[in-house]
Amino acid sequence: MSKQDIQTRAERDILPALPNSTHDLARLRVLNSGQDTPVVTVIGKFNHGKSRLLNELIGNDTFAVADKRETTALAEHLHDDVRWLDAPGLDADVGSEDDRLAVQAAWLQSDIRLVVHAAKEGELDTAERCLLHELHADGKNTQRQTLLILSQADQLADDTQLKKVSEAILTQAPGMTLNIVSSTRHRKGVQEGKALLVNKSGIPALKTALGAALKRVPQARAHEKQMLLDTIRLELRHLSDAYAGTLADLHSKQRQQRQRFDQ
Repeated sequence: MSKQDIQTRAERDILPALPNSTHDLARLRVLNSGQDTPVVTVIGKFNHGKSRLLNELIGNDTFAVADKRETTALAEHLHDDVRWLDAPGLDADVGSEDDRLAVQAAWLQSDIRLVVHAAKEGELDTAERCLLHELHADGKNTQRQTLLILSQADQLADDTQLKKVSEAILTQAPGMTLNIVSSTRHRKGVQEGKALLVNKSGIPALKTALGAALKRVPQARAHEKQMLLDTIRLELRHLSDAYAGTLADLHSKQRQQRQRFDQ
């Protein structure tokens, strides 16, 4: 029996007893797939510069960029031993297919999540704050990493306005570091050979932060896998103990009834 067959059988046996463990088992399947390539997913609302940012990080125009909704399915690309995912816009319509795919990319497949928010939009909205809170809490448990990115910084009037927006977002996302970038400045700086403009774009600093995060992926995966296995084992043990207690009570009741019957 292959490793995959054993895992499928284990999932089939565990799910009836622990129906709420569906996601944990699905994540374990990803971690046990033997695929060592780290997965980086960009998440954010429509038209916040996600695809353009990925293109600058990769160094070529792999992901489609347009003013209209372009990304309607998970788009992926393998580059420099990293699997890059561009998720559909995470919008208020939580029941949409776009939202389902974005959530799948963020929670099931990703090792590193890049949460992108456009500077021109000002503060984070409720949905974005909730997502960041959940991802931050998940990171404490699983060691998966989330980088918060303020994109399209060039679209604000001046540095004073940028500072105001940045400070407001950091207040909304305590404990997180804000990476401020401009894909437009980076592209122009590269094309025109302007090193200062490239550095001002924030993309080199983001690449450095991302590189450090990628080095921590193997350790994070090992930690998360052990944590999930321990959680499932503990839940099964508690369930087994509860069943054993119930069975002991039934046996005791049965003996008492038999004694009364004999008497």
